[in-house]
Amino acid sequence: MKKFLLYSLLISASVLSAASKKDIYTSGWWTGPLFASHAKTTPRGKINIEPYLGYFATQGNYNNSWGLDPASHFFSVSPSIFVSLGITDTLECAIEIPWLFNRFRNKSANGLSDVSFQGAYQFLQDDHGGPTFDTLFFIREYFPTGRYSNLNPLLQGADLTGYGMFTTLFGFNLQKVFLLSNCRLLRLRLNAAYELPAVAHVKGLNAYGGGFGTKGKVWADSTLFLTIAHEIQFTQNWVFACDYMYQHGGQGKFSGDPGSTSGRSSPFAFLPDNGYPAWDSFSVAPAMEYNFSANVGMIAGIWVSVAGRNNSAFISPIIALNATF
Repeated sequence: MKKFLLYSLLISASVLSAASKKDIYTSGWWTGPLFASHAKTTPRGKINIEPYLGYFATQGNYNNSWGLDPASHFFSVSPSIFVSLGITDTLECAIEIPWLFNRFRNKSANGLSDVSFQGAYQFLQDDHGGPTFDTLFFIREYFPTGRYSNLNPLLQGADLTGYGMFTTLFGFNLQKVFLLSNCRLLRLRLNAAYELPAVAHVKGLNAYGGGFGTKGKVWADSTLFLTIAHEIQFTQNWVFACDYMYQHGGQGKFSGDPGSTSGRSSPFAFLPDNGYPAWDSFSVAPAMEYNFSANVGMIAGIWVSVAGRNNSAFISPIIALNATF
């Protein structure tokens, strides 16, 4: 009888210890870093709303040798909202609606950017202390709802708000929570995605350059996105987050009539008669989160390019809210 009671106590203690440990792993309040996307789908019947507000300013252009050249500054204020709905506990759908307020060479304009729809399926869950990560596969489709072609020459490209291509983005998101020696939580994320654009039909001044008489097609090459991010608890409310991002895009091609002033007025200054070169971008986005509860939090930070090739150098303060109902 004594042995039975002893074994029962040991088993009960083990079960309580395991439950307590799981409670610690799931006790964290997180808003999420600025860019690395979640790897857990929105719970069934719940809605997650993420409004963003960013200010984007170019500081120059990286040339083909990774050097920085001066260029006219392009400014943009970009409010957007991302809404996801949990269909089941492992399946969600989402929509993102962005708007742009641009300023370039003392000209201003605004408009709807490219809207996207996303579906995601989570097929693995974090086992809290074991080797398994939250793992999610997603596919997102961008629609050319922004203005990208026949831009107003008087605005010199400030009315550019889209890219004119149906674009498919797909990839995997991984996420895992770790318990540190000081009993604080660390959450790591890894996003890997690949983008496949279709063809853009362009006329006049457009997102890829152009000018008077330009008419043709632009084939953008595929783009690779890699993002690593971490979130470290200071307290249950305050969390430090940081994204580390690399992007690589292939060479774009143009077919048609480049016009008489191609590539002279666009804020991106691509030459349609020659296409545009392959490009690379390295950037970081440190931020601070304040989480009001397990379901509502805010984050503010700054996204900065640190190196690049044939791409813009930029700085972008961002603030966002994350709420699940």
